[in-house]
Amino acid sequence: MKKILVADDKASSRELVRTVLERCGYEVMEAANGAEAVALARANGPDLLLLDLHMPVLDGFGAIGQLRAEARFAATPIVALTASAMDGTASTP
Repeated sequence: MKKILVADDKASSRELVRTVLERCGYEVMEAANGAEAVALARANGPDLLLLDLHMPVLDGFGAIGQLRAEARFAATPIVALTASAMDGTASTP
């Protein structure tokens, strides 16, 4: 079974994504911030990461940077999920 890590500081957003993915047959792990996401990724080696860009502790940009610095995550797909793109507040560091 493919493993997907979903990281978002909003529990309702994680729940929605988890519900859809589990119904499609995926194993889903959840993190509430970027630091948790990095730790879970290192411990579980997910096949795909879905990361919110704006999270506390460590944002999605920082989490991506840490994971991409490790050879084992160089080819792991990472998709940015953010509601900020909808309200015009998204920005890059």
